[in-house]
Amino acid sequence: MSDGQKNSASEWIEEIIKIVCYISLPLILLFTGTMLSSVIFSGNINTDVNAASDFFQVLVSFSFPMLISLAIIPIAIQVFLQHNNFERLGFVKKPKRWSFIVCVALSAIIVLVTIYLNKKLETEISAMTICIHFLAVAISEEVILRSVIMHEMKNIISNNFLLCIINAIIFAFVYHSSEDFLSNLLVRVPLGFVLSYARLKSNDIYLPIALHWVYNMAVTAIG
Repeated sequence: MSDGQKNSASEWIEEIIKIVCYISLPLILLFTGTMLSSVIFSGNINTDVNAASDFFQVLVSFSFPMLISLAIIPIAIQVFLQHNNFERLGFVKKPKRWSFIVCVALSAIIVLVTIYLNKKLETEISAMTICIHFLAVAISEEVILRSVIMHEMKNIISNNFLLCIINAIIFAFVYHSSEDFLSNLLVRVPLGFVLSYARLKSNDIYLPIALHWVYNMAVTAIG
């Protein structure tokens, strides 16, 4: 094996290790942060957001740990340690016009769904709390999967279709491993593919965040 081949293989292995770390470590941090915050603020261990009783508990025990673990820390590592820039991670200053228009339209749909849920729900958690938490979920999962992990995957995968499929599989079977196999295969893999494709097509992270947010709100409204 030539020196060039050795270097290429070494770089490929390094990228794989980096991707595995970006997939696994934020989830471990999220689980730990959720447990600690629930113990500190409610006095008991609670990792199920559906068992939360009010806005403060949802925000502090679930939304904030998710944003910190899956979005803020990975982005900070990318920018300050790996010397990446926000533009390459999808945080563009000027999104494409069609992407901007779609995001505005999706935001309007979210407002309507929130109003509908406010009339429909008969729980302690308000529709606005659900809306804010699902925004945190959408931002967190899209930043880690379609911004950070997808950026790293591009270094070793040049085929966009394959890139979207693998990213969708990670989304479905790793980040939603607690859900049943069929729902992940039939719902979350296609959803993950659409979100990955939207990221590549728009070249920004805003469109997949908006799509993810609408999906979560729609599922809640239908359910």
